[in-house]
Amino acid sequence: MKKNLLKNFTTLAVCTLGMGALFAFSGCVYGDVDPVAGADTAPVTTPAAASFTPGSHTATTAGAWGAISVTLHTDANQITGVDIEHQETPMFVDAGFASIQSDILALQTPHGIDAFSGATVSTEPLLAAARQAFAYATGATTPATPERFVPGTYTGIVNQGVGGIGEGATNVAVTFSGSSITALTINSHMNTGETVTEADNQALIAAVLENQGTDGVAIEGAPNATANFVGAVQWAIDIAEQQLDFVLVEAAPGSGNNPIATGVYITSFPGRNDDIVVGLGIVNGTIIRAVAAHRETSAFVDDAILQIVTQVVEGQTVEVDTVAGATFSTGLIIGGFQQLFADATN
Repeated sequence: MKKNLLKNFTTLAVCTLGMGALFAFSGCVYGDVDPVAGADTAPVTTPAAASFTPGSHTATTAGAWGAISVTLHTDANQITGVDIEHQETPMFVDAGFASIQSDILALQTPHGIDAFSGATVSTEPLLAAARQAFAYATGATTPATPERFVPGTYTGIVNQGVGGIGEGATNVAVTFSGSSITALTINSHMNTGETVTEADNQALIAAVLENQGTDGVAIEGAPNATANFVGAVQWAIDIAEQQLDFVLVEAAPGSGNNPIATGVYITSFPGRNDDIVVGLGIVNGTIIRAVAAHRETSAFVDDAILQIVTQVVEGQTVEVDTVAGATFSTGLIIGGFQQLFADATN
């Protein structure tokens, strides 16, 4: 059996020169250490005034509970605004983040500012992100162009035959480089009663590759088949873009006793942050694949969801218990698996 917590995805996707006007005539030399590996620890010599590239400059570091992003808004002569996005616990970091935000605007630099006492584990990465954004704003470094996708081939499946229109599943395999969709294979279309020809398939593939997404993709005269295809491709794109936390557990086919016929069964329902999608793959009565895709708060639910999905496959049952500390999300996911069984056996 293999278990993949696909946040790291397998198959199915400087210290800078410049101080503000407050220190324009001080001639101070500041030597501060960025709390990130490889950061420059040399003293920072302050020129009379920093010059900036007008615009918005963003850098991101890892906080205690997720990414911390700092955006510095600048005109040619000054920092005009500081925006902070984070997933830290507000009651522990709000005061420290607000203080650092004010200090950056007052000093016109994040250098020389200390981490906030009582919240160092979050304010140190905040300052690291602010210093990197400052380096971008002053031209000391150039931000790397982020890759859009996690390279790999990912499967997208839509099955509206369970409680919906059609029978079977629309199944696609989409291959990604870091920057683009490079290949698409259509493994199957759900039977919606509409005609989908091989020429239609080739046109769909060409449209996705040309548009690098699903915008404008359509099968003439087949709106249901189009919706299923777009949904399947978008599922794969969301995985490759890491828009979904994706938990997959698989087992080899065996001789099981589950009442659902061989097939792929998928459903979705509202979660705390966004829709949660769960799916089961059944072969000869054996659950060979269970999957849950979500946008819940990863730090709180990832391990719990992996535990639930593992229990479904290893125990060959959807009658499992919620996990303490994540009862809301795991309860929803268990309910989704149970609903699949109920719908598919009626």
